Amino acid sequence: MLIQWTLVILTLCVIWGVRNWLLKLVTRISAEKGCSSAQYDLAMNYSASKQYEQAIYWLSKSAEQENALSQRILGAMYDLGIGILQDCEKAAYWWQKSAEQGDGGSQALLAQAYEKGKGVPQDYQKAYIWFSIASQKNVPATAERRDYIANLLTPDQLEKAKQLFQDSKHTIEAVRGGG
Repeated sequence: MLIQWTLVILTLCVIWGVRNWLLKLVTRISAEKGCSSAQYDLAMNYSASKQYEQAIYWLSKSAEQENALSQRILGAMYDLGIGILQDCEKAAYWWQKSAEQGDGGSQALLAQAYEKGKGVPQDYQKAYIWFSIASQKNVPATAERRDYIANLLTPDQLEKAKQLFQDSKHTIEAVRGGG
């Protein structure tokens, strides 16, 4: 009986191993053919195994195809200098592209960049706008950051930022194809 169970377990391990190998092969082929989601998946596999150069290569391919999540993660890798030379301007560039597609995480990161002047000129009005947009998506702590930034603005600046926020809602919807 022990031998039968051992054979069953070995057979399942072989099947599972072949299945995983086939999934990785299909992902690789799809990524090479330009599938953005496969490029993202491949990048995450490389990142998990700390092969950051390959991860950045595939994230870049995916990000260039307007994959918002790839753009956000690529921005974070540039921001932190993970597997690539730290470049806060490139980080902000990728977060901007992703934020304009409606990615809440990128909207919050871009707001922080404007708040701190990291990779972009410090601009509390833009920080207020992006925190406001992200807070509408319930991104944690963005409403509190928006309110904090509001206290740094003069009444005129705050009024202008609120108006720009209202205008930006329509712009972002147009960029995303929503009108």
